[in-house]
Amino acid sequence: MLALIAQQFFRWYNHDHRHGGIGWMAPAAVHDGTAAALTAHRAVTLDAAFAAHPIRFKGRAPKPPVLANRRLDQPTDKRVLNGRAHTNLMTPGVPKSLTRSVGCGSAGSSATSVPAVTSLPS
Repeated sequence: MLALIAQQFFRWYNHDHRHGGIGWMAPAAVHDGTAAALTAHRAVTLDAAFAAHPIRFKGRAPKPPVLANRRLDQPTDKRVLNGRAHTNLMTPGVPKSLTRSVGCGSAGSSATSVPAVTSLPS
């Protein structure tokens, strides 16, 4: 029963649910390469809506969300240091010792370096 629920959830999450971080696309559309065509279709639809009812858009033609240029499988290691989240961004082909730490603190604060990841959890 639990396997069926998980299967249904992941199908919805990957194929139906739209994610703001990737231009309000489903992850499956970004992964299989159809997101660019969907963005173009959205633009045509928005142009038609604007042409028919420009007053609804306060005279400014709407544009579809920008399709994020991201890898869906980019590995990261997240840690908390001094109460702030830090992420080591790992780039393929770059030694882990050369990855940089990105801090999520308040404006003006400097991020403390996080040691490079030696292995990913399985």
